[in-house]
This record gives sequence, structure tokens and C-alpha cells, in this order.
Amino acid sequence: MSAADGPTPANVAAASADDAAPTTAPIGAADAAPASDPTMTAAGPRVGPVRGGVQLFAGLVLYAASIALIVHAQLGNMPWDVLSQGLALQLGWSFGTAVIVLSVVVLACWIPLRQRPGFGTVANVLVIGLLVDPFLAVLARLPELAWPALVGMTAVGIALNGLATALYIGARMGPGPR
Repeated sequence: MSAADGPTPANVAAASADDAAPTTAPIGAADAAPASDPTMTAAGPRVGPVRGGVQLFAGLVLYAASIALIVHAQLGNMPWDVLSQGLALQLGWSFGTAVIVLSVVVLACWIPLRQRPGFGTVANVLVIGLLVDPFLAVLARLPELAWPALVGMTAVGIALNGLATALYIGARMGPGPR
């Protein structure tokens, strides 16, 4: 009888030993750089400060544009933007002001958690909050759009939001405040 015919005590014991081996990294290991390559972290390649800064700000500008496209289309908003828009409408604020105030409130909630904001976190609050109103103003100058165009605007906004997310997270300069 060969090993291919069925389990034997020897290969069952070997399989059990393999199954018992830990398959997850210790806590915090994702942030540690592998010793073999100083340009890599466990989460991916390191991003230099210039490339990271350009990537961060490109992502934030695209976030503001994507938010403005989705809000202007009036076919539904992303969850945090629903809250921002509700605050803006109820309090008479601009949408960008509501985004900034809401982000600052959320960041204040980080204090008891001892979560420290990164440069990208603060830039997120300011760049998106300051740019979303001008983007909305430009979109407001468009003529009234037909429903298919609004659906297209929403789809472009969603796609841009995905690209913005990849750029922002890839820059690794701090989590978003919201």
C-alpha cells in the first residue's frame, strides 16, 4: 500500500504538525520592514516624501472632485457626505465648511483613543474641505442635465473616489479623519 492509497499514521502526523504552524503575523508586524529589503514594508514598497506628497495631494484633489460630482448629481451621497450635507443645509453652512467642522469633531474623538493624526490626516481635512466648494460652484454653472448624464456624473464620481482612495492610502501619510 502506497501513501497515495490513503492516510498513514506517518503522513497524518506530518499534516497535523503543518496545520499547527501559525499563519498570521504578530501584531504590528505589518508595519515592520522585512530585513531583506529596506525599500519594502510588509504592506508594500516605501513611498518617498516627494512622490508621497504628490500622490497624497493628487488623491485629495480627486476626493474633492469626486465628492462634488456625486453631490451635484443629487442621486445619493456617500455616508459621510450625507451627514456633511445635512449639517450644511440645517446650519446654513457651505458644504466644505461642514466637511471641515465634522472632520475636526471626529479628530477630537481620537484624543481619548490616543490616535495621532498624520500629515495626510490634517491635509485631508483642509484640502477636501477647501476644494469641494469651488468644485461644486463650477458644477453649478452647468446647464440642467438629463437623468442619463447625472447617472454618468455619479459613475465618474464613484470611479474618481476609488482612484483617490488608492492614491491617498498609497501615500501612507496618515489615515483619513472620517
